[in-house]
Amino acid sequence: MSNFISCSRSFRTVLLSCNAHLNHVFLCLCNVVAAPKVYTVPSGSLKPGLINLTCLITGYYPKSSPIEMNLFTDNILLTEMEGVHSSGVRPNEDHTYQLRKTVRINASESVVYRCDVNHESFPKPRHYTWDMGI
Repeated sequence: MSNFISCSRSFRTVLLSCNAHLNHVFLCLCNVVAAPKVYTVPSGSLKPGLINLTCLITGYYPKSSPIEMNLFTDNILLTEMEGVHSSGVRPNEDHTYQLRKTVRINASESVVYRCDVNHESFPKPRHYTWDMGI
């Protein structure tokens, strides 16, 4: 029975790897622009009283797809000088790519934060907000 379970796990791993590889080949051969998904996540910080606000765009292809992602507070652009951290473009297991930007804020602030994202597959830029006054 343990050989069967081990074999099943190995077979599943091979299938998942093949699926990711075939997805990459399809995207390359068809010159497809993969439409990404965008997630906004507030999460706790290791420091009490602080929150990390993260904007993530994932699943886009090719790597050279122009991505615009900016974080704002009360309509003012936040930069590295204001503490925005960018992951840079990173690969996903399925050969698509992701970009993540995070800013750490004071949990007691009563302001609106916004993440603006644009990708060539979007008909127009998308805007996501965190209202910290709630």
